[in-house]
Amino acid sequence: MYQHKSKIIKIPNNDASLSPPYLDKINKYWYIGGSTQIKNDRSIKLTSKNIPHTHGSIISNGIGDNAINDFEIEFVFKLSYAENSLGKVGDGISFILTSQNGFLLKDLTSSFARRQYIINSGGVLPNDISMMGFPKNLPGLSLVLDTFANDSKNKEYVPFLDIFLNSNPQEDFYDIDSDGSKSTVRRLNKDHIKLRKNVLQGDMICLRIIYIESISFLKIDIRYENVGNYWIELFSNNNLPDTETQLIFLPKNEKTGQRFIGMGALNGDLTETVELFRIKTNEFHWDNDINQEDLYDFNHYKEWENFLLKEFHEQITNEKDSFTRWKMINSQPIYENHLQETSKLMNLKPLSHTKLYCQKDSKYDSSLWKFLQSIFKWMAIVFIMITLYLFSIYVRVSKKHWKKIQSKKFKKSLKGSLLPI
Repeated sequence: MYQHKSKIIKIPNNDASLSPPYLDKINKYWYIGGSTQIKNDRSIKLTSKNIPHTHGSIISNGIGDNAINDFEIEFVFKLSYAENSLGKVGDGISFILTSQNGFLLKDLTSSFARRQYIINSGGVLPNDISMMGFPKNLPGLSLVLDTFANDSKNKEYVPFLDIFLNSNPQEDFYDIDSDGSKSTVRRLNKDHIKLRKNVLQGDMICLRIIYIESISFLKIDIRYENVGNYWIELFSNNNLPDTETQLIFLPKNEKTGQRFIGMGALNGDLTETVELFRIKTNEFHWDNDINQEDLYDFNHYKEWENFLLKEFHEQITNEKDSFTRWKMINSQPIYENHLQETSKLMNLKPLSHTKLYCQKDSKYDSSLWKFLQSIFKWMAIVFIMITLYLFSIYVRVSKKHWKKIQSKKFKKSLKGSLLPI
């Protein structure tokens, strides 16, 4: 039987991958934060058991090739805890694909630098770590693996996974106190995705993210080392109820077009050791040049369907639904501004109506207005200083003039008081 040869090939992206020895790669391509410890030939330890209220994080710095559009990312990690913890560990792990990574830069120590970053990043809170080591309102895709139920209603699910997509960091955020249930950010899964207890038993775990931007396809899989060498699907937007909710666009950095890969972990009162062993990134490319016009051809969509079926045994949809979905994707601009397009698609509120900053007028949220405010502020300061300086000159001149008048009066009175000879 003739098999269709795919025009799409898988190519490793070494700049966005991480494996031992770690130090050379981290020094060149990654940022680290918190209490992260690097054992060059063994693992990257994000958090450690018996050390409460700590966090660790790692994220690609954008120096290498982070302009990833159609790709597959695998995280290999392990979680362990102290024997006397009776299986109660906390708080959890996060895996992210985001358009912002500046919150881990060293130059955010001053309040002015932090404020400027918040403005430039669209509202990201750089000092927050409540999303398992990352800011709670970080834009992009966030997979939160929760290992402790803050809400008693969620105890039966632990450990569990939630998948969030934040396209509006000024408005939406992850809520750790409710285990994500009261988050304002869009949660892609309807209910918590319950994971096997192997996650808490020191087994090697592999989590995989597959994203095809050109057909708006997202798939999340997990593999448990001690269960078997096969993938278990946790989520696929192909299984969402209707074609419109299936459309998922992950934000890119507006200036560079990059997406940054990261992993974090957080310890609260309860603790756990989280070790990262490998991040493996592959990109999917066409094996020959393709004209830009071909991206609007339905055959392009069908080629991706054939590739996913062959590579991941993933049947997307039938012919009719495929064509409907392709038309909806094709009706969007070619992703030049992912944040705004996703906001329009999800019917989100305007960026001006923010819960995080509670500002009423959209102009107060714009960088231009804040820049003008800063200019007006400095102009007012300069005006006040000039006024004070002129006033001091006036006081000095007046004082000097007054002294001259008094001196003349004194001499005149002295002259009039002399007796004639």
